[in-house]
Amino acid sequence: MTIMRSHMPLVLQPGFQVAQLIGSGKNTVTDVHTAYKDQIDRVNPAVNALIAHNFSTPQAKLLQLAQANPEATQSMPLWGMPSVIKGCVPVANFPDTKAGTVKNGPIAKESAPIVQRLSITGAIACMLANLPPRSSSFTTHNASPPGAGFGTTHNPYNLDHTSYGSSGGVAAAVASGMAALGLGFSIAGSVQLPAHGCGVYALTLSPNIASSAGHFPSSETVRHMAVPGLFARHPKDLSIGLSAIQGVDNSPHQLRRRNLNIIEPRNPKDTRIGVAKGLGELSADEDTSRLLDELIDKLTQQGYQVSDFNFGKTIAEEIWYVSGGLFSAQVGPSMGIIGRFFFKYMSGLKESASDWAYYRGLLENLGGDSFRNYMDLMHRRDYLLNERDKMFGQYDYVIMPSAISAAPEEPLDSKTVVVNGDKLPIAVGLGAFGTIGNLLGVPVASIPIGHSEQGLPIGIQMLGRPLDDANLLDTVTQMVNSNTVPEWQPAEWILDAAAS
Repeated sequence: MTIMRSHMPLVLQPGFQVAQLIGSGKNTVTDVHTAYKDQIDRVNPAVNALIAHNFSTPQAKLLQLAQANPEATQSMPLWGMPSVIKGCVPVANFPDTKAGTVKNGPIAKESAPIVQRLSITGAIACMLANLPPRSSSFTTHNASPPGAGFGTTHNPYNLDHTSYGSSGGVAAAVASGMAALGLGFSIAGSVQLPAHGCGVYALTLSPNIASSAGHFPSSETVRHMAVPGLFARHPKDLSIGLSAIQGVDNSPHQLRRRNLNIIEPRNPKDTRIGVAKGLGELSADEDTSRLLDELIDKLTQQGYQVSDFNFGKTIAEEIWYVSGGLFSAQVGPSMGIIGRFFFKYMSGLKESASDWAYYRGLLENLGGDSFRNYMDLMHRRDYLLNERDKMFGQYDYVIMPSAISAAPEEPLDSKTVVVNGDKLPIAVGLGAFGTIGNLLGVPVASIPIGHSEQGLPIGIQMLGRPLDDANLLDTVTQMVNSNTVPEWQPAEWILDAAAS
């Protein structure tokens, strides 16, 4: 099996690989944690991905004591691996940031159910990641007010560029060797976009297979789109994490358990992949298109059945409108008048600011009869789910760009971003492609496929059928093992910091 080069510093190797070194006695938990703490000291002042860390948790101490037991280490494939959690869910012994709005909140007595389940792998929740206020931005910028003043998380590959958001702190921490595994949440691309921008692997889960209890905004207000997501430097770590975090929490949106499809390994020649180079009339830039063409060639050489796919303008417009509409129809009423002003501030909007469908959906469903709006949007979503099912009757997976371009340069104003020399509304330039997986209720694997001419990561998103999360990751792992996608590469200065 192809794995990352063993001579890579410990903090940049996959978690499962380092855990095997601990299990064999070649390294100790203390060795590994010391290396990670040193890396944090070296790179976090520049990247600003973490807002808190603590390697002396009760779980860490327990794993240090038990590491000499081979049976124990083999039962936990991520034994002792440091993990980072987005600051919108409670983590025991860490302050509650109230989703990035409070700097020194009360110390959480108990971790959210999904964080507790992650510990089944042996991974230790020992860091909190930066996030935008209320997790509501396509970047990871936290100013006071309306946030707690945590500052901006920078892209590890170029500190002048965005890490995307809202899980940008998690993605940047994993990409820069400060954490082996990351847990974020996505409502409209908040996992897919940072994974693309920071050049790491990620999985955005199918809805309702893992608990969202404790997450803000609450899973009850965005239950159709809010899902957890995992970040790592190798897809095998994602598979290990996925196997642990499944489970219900008895909240209304999880009254019935949903089980993942059983893994059925597919030969490339039996795997049908549709490739969309854009969405509607929006296409990716030259760098992304070039790398996507190279990927298509490699997939074809491996025997995959690859063909072009086009969502079409009408479907794209409906995806954007319903996505923006559901977000505001569900979250807006829970935030009242303040929420309406906040959404307009967040998106840099005025009533006539843009005719883009996402903005129209966002604005037209903030007020009025929210229940009527919601029901109308759900009917429109049903139409999109029918189109989704038709798509997956034709393909096993659909690949498309995660964003129009590599990460743009900071600072970004609240209204526009320049992409390929064109000034676009910020949510278009950053998030036009990222909303699709959440709205359609499908798992999404984020895969780094190369770098732009400026050296910034570029990734694609691979959509799978609902509940096919494990099969999706199995296919991605096959692609990595066959070198169909390039080996993960850290930024040069991150590598130098880890090796020093």
